[in-house]
Amino acid sequence: MANLNCAEQNRFLSRVKREIVKYSISSEDLFGYYTVPIRYEGLPYDLPFVYFVNRGCAYDRMGACIECNFGRGQRVPDEQLIAQLGKIITQFYGWPAIYVTPSGSMFDDSEVPEHVRLEIFRLLRAGNFKFVATESRAEFLTQSKIHAVREVLGDDVEFEIGLGLESVNGWVRRNCINKMLSLDSVVTAIELCHQCDVEVYAHVLIKPPFLNEFEAVEDAVKTATWAFEHGVDRLGFALTNIKAGTVTRWLAIHGIYQPPTYWSVLQILLSLRPEWLSRVGLFGFDSAVSIEKPAGNCPSCSPHIRSLLQTFCYTKDVQYLRQAEAYPCQCKYAWLDEVRRPCLPLRHRVVRYYEELGRDFLGDKWWESNRNSVLTDLLEDG
Repeated sequence: MANLNCAEQNRFLSRVKREIVKYSISSEDLFGYYTVPIRYEGLPYDLPFVYFVNRGCAYDRMGACIECNFGRGQRVPDEQLIAQLGKIITQFYGWPAIYVTPSGSMFDDSEVPEHVRLEIFRLLRAGNFKFVATESRAEFLTQSKIHAVREVLGDDVEFEIGLGLESVNGWVRRNCINKMLSLDSVVTAIELCHQCDVEVYAHVLIKPPFLNEFEAVEDAVKTATWAFEHGVDRLGFALTNIKAGTVTRWLAIHGIYQPPTYWSVLQILLSLRPEWLSRVGLFGFDSAVSIEKPAGNCPSCSPHIRSLLQTFCYTKDVQYLRQAEAYPCQCKYAWLDEVRRPCLPLRHRVVRYYEELGRDFLGDKWWESNRNSVLTDLLEDG
């Protein structure tokens, strides 16, 4: 078991998530790929996003990240993992760029042992890719681990590591996402990557659980601003979707939460500094695990707006965002009504929702016995 730093843990959300998890990944979902629309070397490019599941994310198994279900998995023998992954990666030999990641962290030795990690990067080196990317939680990165991978890839390969930041708001990270992450660890990881000639791609969550559309826009813009001001090279906004085995699925069923609208996504993008837009992407249109309810607008306009958002990802041309923003649809007025509608402050709403979660999953008796400690931590946590 990795030595996990749980100083930022919300123990109530962790316990609820462990109660709700009923999802197990099937063997056919242990390996696969899909593509992500990006712009590479000045041209539209479908980036192969190759994923694999070994043990799964260690933090997920502890109850972290209540919108995610990447902790389920099964230990795959090393030889089988490398062979299966090799079959997928070799399909893209001759392509310029590729992204390969486990369901958790490439640099977590308990999930991807060092000898397996280095063999994966040897497969990538053999493919003569110009650009290779992966992802990891910040706290698993060390200079020795990065140097070992750099030595395998060589200096001529552009190497990028994605870091899950999600939200710069510590209260949201702890009490709405349960990310178990300190900003200090992210700052340290950014500096470490740059010292090792590695670029950083920050992951920012659009509309964490419990947030409404207005709060989602504000949170994402503030988080992106913080990330760029602290030196990230590129940034990807992750569209929150509803998936099996997550607390967000329960919240959605009970009318507490819905995935973000494309109108909010557009508002976020158009609120960023123009010089940052060329370094911003979107992901979450597809996923390694099934999406029960995706982010989006109404059925009438969603396909068109999604197409324009993806075209922006290919081109980085703001005109496609403007076209999407101007698209006439009645659901836009409903979105405007929601973002302008007064509501209780987030902290007070979360108090009410925690009670519903606690009574439903842990029982009335447990909630009555633990209510004060749960809510005191929630209201006093700064």
